[in-house]
Parts: sequence; C-alpha cells; structure tokens
Amino acid sequence: MNKKLLTAAIILALVLGIAGAALAASSGGSSSSSDNQWKPPFMNLNLTDDQLSKLRDLRTEFFNKTQDLRSELQKKMFELSNLYLSNNPDQAQIEAKKAEIDKLRSQLKDLSEQSSQEFNKILTQQQKEQLSQMAARRFFGMGMGFGMGGHRGGRGFGCPWGAAQPSGATQ
Repeated sequence: MNKKLLTAAIILALVLGIAGAALAASSGGSSSSSDNQWKPPFMNLNLTDDQLSKLRDLRTEFFNKTQDLRSELQKKMFELSNLYLSNNPDQAQIEAKKAEIDKLRSQLKDLSEQSSQEFNKILTQQQKEQLSQMAARRFFGMGMGFGMGGHRGGRGFGCPWGAAQPSGATQ
C-alpha cells in the first residue's frame, strides 16, 4: 500500500511541478530570493532557447496526455472511498475498484517515465550531471529530511521527471 501511495505522491508532484515550472518559465518573476523556492531546479542549467521551447512542448504534451487519466483516477478514488462508507463494505467491489485505480496509476507512471526519457534527451551530458548533483544535494542535504517534517519533505528530487541519469549510467 505504501508503494501505491508513493506512486500517487510522485504523480501529484509531477503534475504540480509541471504547472509550477510553466508559471515560472512564462512569468519571468522578480529578483527576490524567495522566487528560487518556486523555480524548478532545471531552470538553473542555462538552457538554450531551443531547449526551453522543447521542454515547454514536452510538458504541455504530458499535461494533455495525462489530464483525462488524472481526472479518472480522482473519480475512481472517490468511488473507492464511498465503497468503504457502509456497515458491510463489499470486498469484491473494493478490490475491483483498487484494480482500476492501480491500472490508472500504472498508465500515469508509464507516461511519466516516457516523459522523463524525453526530458533527458533534451539536456546535454553536462546539464544531466549538473541536475544529478543538484538532486543529490537536495535529497541528502541538511534540513531536507524525508517526510512531512523536512523543509522539502516529500518533494523528491525537485525535478518533475525525476533526477537525470548519473554520469556513466545508461538509458
């Protein structure tokens, strides 16, 4: 069950990361230091205009591909919670609904992994290494604990598609 919750959290972080990065990329923002907390880490990679354009297109495509799936997942989760609101919940219906939810989560995960692979194709090897280093610092850094108590707990690597492959890793 924890694996399913983690997958759901990753998908939610992905969706929220996409929306936040789109806003940050399009608004220009102000020069205040608090803007950095909203700025996706990959924006510190000195991306070219071509890379930014490809990234925007990739994120828009991902958002559009997953919009119906995310909506359907939310609906199924609501239906599951309603199944439990009974003195004698029907376990067969509950298990069937869980299977439907798992299938939707799997589809979202597959699309997320595809998007991650496409994201890595946009970056240069040096940018992938920089992103990997940023992810390691963010993941293992002081005050960035796991869970709700940490400064950025539960947000993972800070990149909507996960950390770039470490140098030497194959795709």
